[in-house]
Amino acid sequence: MSNQTILLVLTLGCFSIILSGLIIIILGFELNVHTIYFSILIGAIVSILTGLFLKLRFQRINNQLKLSQLNLHEGEDIIIDGKASHNKVIGRLFLTDQRIVFLPKGQSKNNYLQSEISLDKITRIDKSKTAGLIHNGIVLYDSNTRHTFSIDFADDWCRIIDWQLLLTKSREKDFNSPLINSID
Repeated sequence: MSNQTILLVLTLGCFSIILSGLIIIILGFELNVHTIYFSILIGAIVSILTGLFLKLRFQRINNQLKLSQLNLHEGEDIIIDGKASHNKVIGRLFLTDQRIVFLPKGQSKNNYLQSEISLDKITRIDKSKTAGLIHNGIVLYDSNTRHTFSIDFADDWCRIIDWQLLLTKSREKDFNSPLINSID
């Protein structure tokens, strides 16, 4: 456990000792050695249970993070990532300096549900709307395929993807952006 977790458990234990002592006094019991021991016992039990709960919770979160991390190619960097859905599957969308990758939640890194689009294959980017009102998604087109992702801050994602495409194409001396004409 980290130092912050240990400090939290100890603080909660001290708070439990004080609170249980106050409750014992409020219930009409005398404040003596036995009630103090009882308060300390309750505080210790609460601290141990809290520590076990936090340890199990952190292990679960770490296991989920290990499953949702992206295998990067050599020299590849993640630009942005966020929660998204693709074909009614919830997961994470990653924009790297080479590709866009969707990893379904709780799936391993090499899962067949992973969707990957190389940046140099993207021909067009559009924003999608819910009920024709709210921009909540992006649509990426490659040669013959349309990839739709629902994601928060879709406008920002479109701009960041466009900038990354411009950077990628500037290395190739091709300055035509697929998004420049579609941004409002």
